[in-house]
Amino acid sequence: MIRYDLDEARKLLNLDLREVRRAVIAMTWAIDLVQRDPGVAQWDWIIDFRGAFDDDAEVSHLSRLAAVFPPVENPAWSLLISRDPYLYLLAQAMDGLFPNRKHLVVTTPDEADLALRRVRGATA
Repeated sequence: MIRYDLDEARKLLNLDLREVRRAVIAMTWAIDLVQRDPGVAQWDWIIDFRGAFDDDAEVSHLSRLAAVFPPVENPAWSLLISRDPYLYLLAQAMDGLFPNRKHLVVTTPDEADLALRRVRGATA
């Protein structure tokens, strides 16, 4: 089950994927969301990946997701919550696929909130 919260006031999507077993389900959901509401692509995203997928996202999935993202006017951040020590490699690849969006790996929701405050302060 995908759980999410769209915080219009903070321009923030909180996305909980801990119960999702397949990466393609999460990618398809995100593509559908951005196609329905392209403005959410301008927001910062906090994505909780602490429940490991049974499979990995493939480059083709990420490319399809990146293709539906409209150009981001202001720098945006995706904070990826995970204990996977290698997720930073995917985050670096995603930086190249999503212009003007940076991806940062953190290990807890509290760390994600702190990092978001820090990067928003740096770009304000």
